[in-house]
Amino acid sequence: MRVLNVLRHWISKHAQDFENDLRLKNLTIEFLDDIIYSPNLLPAEHKAAAQLLRLLTKEEPESSKVDIFQLITTPSVNIFWI
Repeated sequence: MRVLNVLRHWISKHAQDFENDLRLKNLTIEFLDDIIYSPNLLPAEHKAAAQLLRLLTKEEPESSKVDIFQLITTPSVNIFWI
């Protein structure tokens, strides 16, 4: 449980470590998967590992993503003369 507490702190406070290092992220995901599927651990440990796995693998919602091309293109203005 101590290892999971350290991982929780690391993932929540220093998420950029996992975003910048794909190998670290993949090894951590593999470790958490092993914990989740291990029959010898307590239910609280399974739950904590599942929560950390969700936190680590969460995707940014599509609505919060910004399209850089939309930002840099100049808007077209239609001028109508009467």
